[in-house]
Amino acid sequence: MLTLFYTPGACSMIPHIALEECGAVFERRPVDFSKGDQLKPEYLAINPKGRVPALRTDRGVLTEIPAILGFLARSFPEARLAPWEDAYAFADLQAFQMYIATTIHVLFRQISRPESFADGEPAKQALKAKVPEMSNRYFQLIEDKLAAGGPYVHGDSYTSSDIYLFVFGSYLRIGDRGDLACLPHIQRHRTRVRARPAVERALIAEGLAQTW
Repeated sequence: MLTLFYTPGACSMIPHIALEECGAVFERRPVDFSKGDQLKPEYLAINPKGRVPALRTDRGVLTEIPAILGFLARSFPEARLAPWEDAYAFADLQAFQMYIATTIHVLFRQISRPESFADGEPAKQALKAKVPEMSNRYFQLIEDKLAAGGPYVHGDSYTSSDIYLFVFGSYLRIGDRGDLACLPHIQRHRTRVRARPAVERALIAEGLAQTW
């Protein structure tokens, strides 16, 4: 059986939703960052990176969201979360997901984990202050992509990229990392994805259905 190690509301929600979309049978194992669970020997034996998500499979543990999404899409092709039959379309999907993983996600860590990038309170505050400006710039590229195509990230077909965008677009509602009001297509996309039953199931399981 698959086992997902996750933290409610964290980026691990992305594979959580994907597992629900696939109809997979899986076990949920919460990792409580407030208690330092991610740094305990028991969890580091599962994921030495000390992060979520981690997906335990019968062949080993997978980490990194794009890799987990690729594994799920390939393991459950009937869910149609990735266009395996089209090499270019699959590469385009990977490019979108890596853009969020390596650009937007890293930017947001300057808010949540500034100590990973700088020492001293002035430096940390300077990092945080820069995030909204850069976030608006990065998300504008996605806004333009949706405006030109849509209704989903890659056109008419719902894929794992839409799950990725839903979660990171939702983080903009926090108010300290960009302006969702300037991104009407992303707002409509978020509403569209939020209405999916698989999203509702994942949010209920994480105790977030009322706030997300």
